[in-house]
Amino acid sequence: MAMNPKDKNLLRGLAIMLALCLGVLWVGLKIFGDALRFVGALTSTYGAGRAAISFHKAFIKQAVDPKKFGSWAIVTGCTGGLGQEFVHRIAARGMNLVLISRSKAKLDALAAEVKSQHGVEAAVLAFDFARCSAEEEAVFYGQALPAFVAAAPVEGNVGLLVNNVGVGDEAPFAVEEITIADVADMVKVNCGAIVNMSRAILPLLKHRKGGAVINVSSGSCAQPSPYLATYASTKAFDLHFSKSCAREYAEFGVAVLGIRPYYIAGTGLYPSNKPSLNAPAAKAVVEGAFAHLGKYEISHAYWMHGVLGFLFGTLFEDPIAGAIIARLATRAGVNGTMLHIQKQARERSKAKKAESWTPVDTASAEHLKRLGCKA
Repeated sequence: MAMNPKDKNLLRGLAIMLALCLGVLWVGLKIFGDALRFVGALTSTYGAGRAAISFHKAFIKQAVDPKKFGSWAIVTGCTGGLGQEFVHRIAARGMNLVLISRSKAKLDALAAEVKSQHGVEAAVLAFDFARCSAEEEAVFYGQALPAFVAAAPVEGNVGLLVNNVGVGDEAPFAVEEITIADVADMVKVNCGAIVNMSRAILPLLKHRKGGAVINVSSGSCAQPSPYLATYASTKAFDLHFSKSCAREYAEFGVAVLGIRPYYIAGTGLYPSNKPSLNAPAAKAVVEGAFAHLGKYEISHAYWMHGVLGFLFGTLFEDPIAGAIIARLATRAGVNGTMLHIQKQARERSKAKKAESWTPVDTASAEHLKRLGCKA
């Protein structure tokens, strides 16, 4: 098989890495005398290095203050839930706001509230991220949004973009139960909006030599999430996009952070408005995001969600530890896997809103007929 220049460069790189590893092994054996002592020392040094880096990020490195890059912040999907809390926390920091969401009436009400409570400016721009045609998207992202940001009162003085807008499942649905329209909405809003908003605003932050972007994802993508597969996958896109953008724009002074919170009280996505250890108030997540801005590329933004992310995304997914934990949890009568958690959530949803599941079951039965399956 013939090799092209790229193949040769790849082999050359692998040869250099192999030589380096063998060199380290040779020196280590010379110093420590035997392989076990060398492996122990290497493991300890690596662990200490990881711990030192984590300590530096958590307690020494300073978070980025977006206000020093511009006096205006842009927040999408801001008239309720976490987005609304971002608006108030940003305004409390003394930044003016560009509010972008679907309802002009709700935007106007929020703008008046922000001005009254925090004494900052708030400009509104209504846009339906889901119910828009390709032509309307091109006009909004390519013309209307840039013109709005360039004009008074903003005049390009933007230091922060918060991509919060998103849509999700009404209940834990199987992939086959999601409607075509819901699939289109989730891809269009959860994936398309974050890319197009970033594409529109990042050049401005790059030109101003600094700024920050916070992309709101979901804890559902910290691990495989059965019965939330479509939603969680679109949110995983947001995190990968955030990490890639963080590295692409770091040299221009732009900090990009993707946050992936689990449940948050009082946002409508969690049954209780009362904060708890598992579901904190939205303020805790927003303040956590600002505390981690410029320190990390990805964050849960709330310490307990970080613990849950480790349990569900790392420990429970381990082929050995996960299997042991799942079996012990089942015997103890608690959930040991995300599959069990989501199955129970489906049962609760069907018991509480049985009428809303009837169209889903009917649609599934009709589709089976179209596939040639007999009842």
